[in-house]
Amino acid sequence: MKFQEVCIEEVRSCVQETSEARLRLVAPSLLAGLSCGRLWRGDDGSAFVLWDQGNNVFYLAGRELGAPLQQPLHRLFQETIQPQAEAEASVYFCAKALAEEGQTFLSRALAPWVKGQDTKVFYQWPMAHTKYLPAPIVPDVTLVSLDRQCLCGGAVGNTMPVLDEICSMWPSVQAYLDNGWGVGAVRDGQLICWCTAEYVSSDSCGIGIETAASARRQGMATAAAAAFVRRCWDRGIVPHWECWQDNVPSVKIAEKLGFQKLETSEVIVGHF
Repeated sequence: MKFQEVCIEEVRSCVQETSEARLRLVAPSLLAGLSCGRLWRGDDGSAFVLWDQGNNVFYLAGRELGAPLQQPLHRLFQETIQPQAEAEASVYFCAKALAEEGQTFLSRALAPWVKGQDTKVFYQWPMAHTKYLPAPIVPDVTLVSLDRQCLCGGAVGNTMPVLDEICSMWPSVQAYLDNGWGVGAVRDGQLICWCTAEYVSSDSCGIGIETAASARRQGMATAAAAAFVRRCWDRGIVPHWECWQDNVPSVKIAEKLGFQKLETSEVIVGHF
């Protein structure tokens, strides 16, 4: 038994077999070429391994997830995935089996790298509520579009962290400039909070959001996220929000804005 890399278009087979909300966000973006990933299939067709390279998440899908797959799966990670992840400095990862009974099996196959388990929450914006969305005003802060002029034209400072985020989540900065959008909070000419589209497809997207340490707990993220959701509404795009369950500030922002929880999931966390 071996895992062979296959065309990413076969990710449709993984999606058909699961109700996993996050994967249903990620897969269309992979198919559209707006996110990066790799896909392997067992040579008997019984299992798939999907690597979502944006957030370094691995999914195991299949009908018969048992002992015969453990060694081939371990070899795939040891011989193919680990070297690439280390070369790209993507050493922290999450993993999840799409079938509940496969989670223990996956933990055993990844045993040398597993550090434990944690819980993620996944939200979706109810588009009908957009007209009620609050528009927070933060003193001395301007909200700007994270477009070519802002990110590449020298209009504001501290754009490198945003460009790094874009490079990790998109095939290229150019792909983001052509297909993505974002909102930034600027104070004294410096970008202090940014909210960007990721996992973009024809009708959905995820949200990447971060606030500079010196500007936290001042309402920046709430204001930027509210403006970002408005831009999604203008495009007919449903935004999604994901965070760790114990990331209380992120959970509070999502729920304050009105995002609705779709699922809570246990994931394996590890380090190569």
